[in-house]
Amino acid sequence: MFSCFGLLPFILLINSVSLPSVTLHSNSESKLLQEFPKDPLSKEVVRMANVENAYPRWLGNKILFQSNRDGRWQIYIMNADGSDQKNISNDRFNNNFVSCSAKGDLIAFVSDRDGDEEIYTMKPDGSAVKRLTNEAGRDIHPYITPDGKKILFNSARGNSANFEIYSINIDGTNLTRLTKSVDEKTCARLSPDGSRIVYLEGSVAARNDEIVVMDSHGQYARNVTNSAAAEGWPLWSPDGQRIYYCSDDSGTFCIYEMKYDGSEKKRITTVQFPFMDARPEISNDGKMLVFNRQVTNSNGSNTIAIYTRAVKG
Repeated sequence: MFSCFGLLPFILLINSVSLPSVTLHSNSESKLLQEFPKDPLSKEVVRMANVENAYPRWLGNKILFQSNRDGRWQIYIMNADGSDQKNISNDRFNNNFVSCSAKGDLIAFVSDRDGDEEIYTMKPDGSAVKRLTNEAGRDIHPYITPDGKKILFNSARGNSANFEIYSINIDGTNLTRLTKSVDEKTCARLSPDGSRIVYLEGSVAARNDEIVVMDSHGQYARNVTNSAAAEGWPLWSPDGQRIYYCSDDSGTFCIYEMKYDGSEKKRITTVQFPFMDARPEISNDGKMLVFNRQVTNSNGSNTIAIYTRAVKG
């Protein structure tokens, strides 16, 4: 099953940010790491051998991301060209799965600083850290809504056997459960007009996530991909008319786009196995994508790079 976490049985992948493991043989590893795929519209921003620089997010004209370069997950910010990288969490805990408000004044993230994974917010400089959730079950993958008033996130709280979608006010009040079923539901995002939510749905038995759209109250869900391919990381275009996502329909994961009803599917990036493109994020003006390009090394570690790409109108 492919989810926000990877293509593996869900019980094995919920702690991972990685795509499926594709190991390079040592005699070819050096060459491949030096020759990450290039194309005229994409630009490599950050690449460090054996380091995962993952989940890039636009914060105005800067890029926010998580990195394990220091042996634990920390949150970094940098210029769009990769310069001036700063660790803004800078502590001894794991901090990851970042989301930015549309105004660029707030960051939501996950941290284990209080013993388990909970949802927090902070300012872009790392100050004013505030805990929003307090639950023994895992609270992960927060996404700030476009109006900045709520956060959608995934939780296995309440003895749930799987992740469901919840919303909470930006101040931590009004916790609301939006879904309830036997299938996993992850990576939920509210449309710019606030009327629809796109998310991933899948089960361990199916081993395949689909992209689903429902209304903002958790009703009238519709599978808009319905394919044998694995999909992941859906997000809305700024005008709410299209959905960006990744899929392995071509044999390896690439970035795609489609209309919100599932029509007019179009591949944006083209890489060949064993490379994979995933975790796309679109800029507020709809002109630039930021995403991860990844390969697994012979020692079992991943090299996850950050790329940007111009989006044709």
